[in-house]
Amino acid sequence: MSDIFCPILCWNVRGLHNPTCRQAVCQLATAAEASILCLQETKVSSFDPPLARETAGAVCSSWFFLPAVSTRGGIAIFWNPDFVCMTNLTLHRFSISATITLL
Repeated sequence: MSDIFCPILCWNVRGLHNPTCRQAVCQLATAAEASILCLQETKVSSFDPPLARETAGAVCSSWFFLPAVSTRGGIAIFWNPDFVCMTNLTLHRFSISATITLL
């Protein structure tokens, strides 16, 4: 049996436009020591490095996202590249799929 610990946090955030919401997500991900952070209903059309860092913190420094359409939807997955390798990242109409390897 493996002793690898890889916390995964999934959250329907109902929008990340409010800085307070981004701060709450970041604080929870940091407190949970999340190696993978999955967010639904981001309502964000693009993530740049400052927005990603503000949302997921410095540890989950890699990300992939499905943009929101107007004010609906949006999915983002963040991960800590020191613990997780994500490959075969694929966008679908309503989802993201990936192959995850624990390092």
